[in-house]
Amino acid sequence: MPRAYRVHSARPLPWMGWRSRPRYDRPVNHLDATLQADGFVVARCDPTASTEMIAGQLGTIYLHPPASGRPSFDAVRALAPTESDRAAPRSYSARFGYNPFPLHTDLATKPEPPRWVLLRAVGTPTGVGTTLCDGLEVVRRVGVERCAHAIFRAGGGGPPHYLRMLDRLHDPRRLRWDQAFLQPANSAARHVQLAFAELAHLQHRVPLVRPDAVLVIDNWRMLHGREAVTEGDRGRLIERVYLQEMR
Repeated sequence: MPRAYRVHSARPLPWMGWRSRPRYDRPVNHLDATLQADGFVVARCDPTASTEMIAGQLGTIYLHPPASGRPSFDAVRALAPTESDRAAPRSYSARFGYNPFPLHTDLATKPEPPRWVLLRAVGTPTGVGTTLCDGLEVVRRVGVERCAHAIFRAGGGGPPHYLRMLDRLHDPRRLRWDQAFLQPANSAARHVQLAFAELAHLQHRVPLVRPDAVLVIDNWRMLHGREAVTEGDRGRLIERVYLQEMR
């Protein structure tokens, strides 16, 4: 079966310290290497292929927990701007509505968050971008030891539990962050929380406007968010798939 995507390297971010100029149209078998080096990548894809098909060719799909009112797990979830009072409870839209979504990692309150996030624009092209920032910058600023000792209390509707911000025993190291649902539980976590708050000026904007490109993000390293949605941009529709492993 022919591949439904073609790799394009991420554009360089001045604060991430690329060792060389990025190469474009990298071979598909370099996708994993690009993600390891850069933390995210933009890949061209067949606009006629389904998002689930593209994701399935890239790796092993991590099924979404059932959404409110849904009986089963989802491989693909559609994300559309929603007013706060019409959004699903405990969702980002319920908290922030059309305002910017803060930088975070997805499913940060889960013991085993998915490794990769795939995003694809399928609705009306808009000017709303996805924001990205390298979470390893916090580790560099605060230090591995303090990050590894930072304990957060996870909320979000289920029973409260406690999680480390950085799992350094995991290979590769697994980082998590979500200011909406993770609350600091010790002094190391409060230092980390302040460091994350200082990352906003380092974020990089990636536009998602066409169905022939996907954005793949390392969810154990990179933080992502969303720009504010204006009245004219409310037709934005993004499909999201989580991947646990890359092929």
